[in-house]
Amino acid sequence: MEVFSVANTEIQLGPDPATGAPVLRIQATPWGAHLAQVLADQAPLPEAGYYSVPHAALVDSRLMALVDVFIAARYAHPELLQLQLFSPGVP
Repeated sequence: MEVFSVANTEIQLGPDPATGAPVLRIQATPWGAHLAQVLADQAPLPEAGYYSVPHAALVDSRLMALVDVFIAARYAHPELLQLQLFSPGVP
């Protein structure tokens, strides 16, 4: 399982231990609750401190849409966002 941390919220990507299906486990923080709600329409109840969001086609399309919005915002307003889309000198 891959583990990331964003806004003091841990996000785990990998198979659900019970079913083997792809899942995003999002730590039950205020930010995590908002992210789970955006991705899954309605945030599931947290279990053991995490929201479990099945990585289905709808969730994947919403993740891609969020990435597209952030990239478009970065190009439209480079002085507003400090998101680096590449590192100089790194291919």
